[in-house]
Amino acid sequence: MALASSGRTWLSFWLSTVNRARLSRESFAITRLTPGTELRLASSFPGPFSWDVSGANTTLLASRLTAFAVCGTIRGYQLVFGFTSLLDVGQTPVTNTCFAPRVPLSGGAFIDSTSTLVSLNSTVAAGTGWTSWVNNATGAGVNVEPIVVCAGT
Repeated sequence: MALASSGRTWLSFWLSTVNRARLSRESFAITRLTPGTELRLASSFPGPFSWDVSGANTTLLASRLTAFAVCGTIRGYQLVFGFTSLLDVGQTPVTNTCFAPRVPLSGGAFIDSTSTLVSLNSTVAAGTGWTSWVNNATGAGVNVEPIVVCAGT
């Protein structure tokens, strides 16, 4: 979990396998040891005062993963938490939208599973909202809550 500095809110968050990080008043990096292509991102989602990321290492090999967060202040900032959905087996999109006139800045999904067979495949802006694609190979349903960071006046 990463925490926003005082007076700042989460604007964006991303992961990179590049072993570099730039630190400033508005942003910081968290570095963890994880496997190269065997890293499974389990969840990535904003909260009121933090951005939570969880993943699974499915091998004994280690490589460096760097997570970047951008914090700041912006007009009309709003976190929109979606309804939790029970996702079946396969790859499924979950989408949450911003209320007009706000637009999406970032987003993600909370995936309620500890299984290494469940992962966050991708997360991307989609029109007036944010879509996260979830992989589920467990053979059972998984609860997922989409979350979008919105801003604008």
